[in-house]
Amino acid sequence: MFRRRHKVRGFPGFPVFLQPAAAFASREAVRQKMNRKNRLPKTHENHNFQWFIAGIAAWAVGWSFYDLLSYSAFDLMTLAMAAALAFHLRRYDAEFAKNGLPISLQTIFAFWGTISIGAAAGILLAFVGSAALPSAAGKGKNVDLPAVFTRVAAAAAAAFAFSLSLGFSHKIFTPLTYYGLTIYTPVLASAILMTAASFAAISLLRHLAGEQQSASPEKSASESYRHGAALLCVSLLHIAFSHFGIEFGLVVVPAAFAADLAYKIHIRLLGQKMREIYESNRIYLSTVEVLSSAIDAREEIGMGHVSRTRIYAVELGKLMGIGADELNALKIGALLHDIGKLGVPDHILNKPG
Repeated sequence: MFRRRHKVRGFPGFPVFLQPAAAFASREAVRQKMNRKNRLPKTHENHNFQWFIAGIAAWAVGWSFYDLLSYSAFDLMTLAMAAALAFHLRRYDAEFAKNGLPISLQTIFAFWGTISIGAAAGILLAFVGSAALPSAAGKGKNVDLPAVFTRVAAAAAAAFAFSLSLGFSHKIFTPLTYYGLTIYTPVLASAILMTAASFAAISLLRHLAGEQQSASPEKSASESYRHGAALLCVSLLHIAFSHFGIEFGLVVVPAAFAADLAYKIHIRLLGQKMREIYESNRIYLSTVEVLSSAIDAREEIGMGHVSRTRIYAVELGKLMGIGADELNALKIGALLHDIGKLGVPDHILNKPG
């Protein structure tokens, strides 16, 4: 009787004295895999903190509406015009980001409202601009509420930093005058502090909310560039308004609406021209395909030569990794490479040998 051989359980290829370590490593790998599988997404892990940010944003917006009761009729009219302009120009932020331009109109409006009207105006303009941004991306898109809450909370931090520091800035700095142009250095110093507070608040809130992509150097650099551009634009606007008065706004606002209308007309005409170009290209390609079919129909000896050449040329182009435009040109060239045969008589074209 032979003794039954039991199958050795373990890890083949490992010495006996390393089997416990291999077993422990295997169990640890399985445990980590199960943890990754059962781990909640970042949005669920930081759900409570996002509610905290939402609470801060809601309080800031509520306080801003309450503070509007102390505003004059002129300030309320100015705020209404700025809010309408911010809502009307909301889609340009998405286009600027798509083209890599470090400009954020929402940040510019929020900073300008804080400096020119008050902290409540800056917070409300940030709320209007942030809440309107997703609708510019297209119909059917949901509003990115965490981003809105983050922007509003950061705008509140920036507005309060500006308001609190403005009194100290007036004690330290004095306005400067160059060639009749007055530069209010206390306001400029507080605006720099406001920009730093906004950037720090956005970076901190995004990091604590678990947005890992926001911690990348590229994202931080882009955000810093947008804040720097906003500070520059707001400083120039403040100097212009201080020098020319409110009449400057009566010129800028209609000009902005007119520029937006002209841009819409230009984009619509450009889209119409592009559709006409696509249609003419489609007709041209159809004509080329008909001519190549006529060549194949006339040729009795090498029937299908043009189609085979087109297939081979396109496949070789794909193997070489050329782009879509070059592939299209290669396809048309392959269809036209024997176009001269249309002028050759049939008795010569189909002559044996």
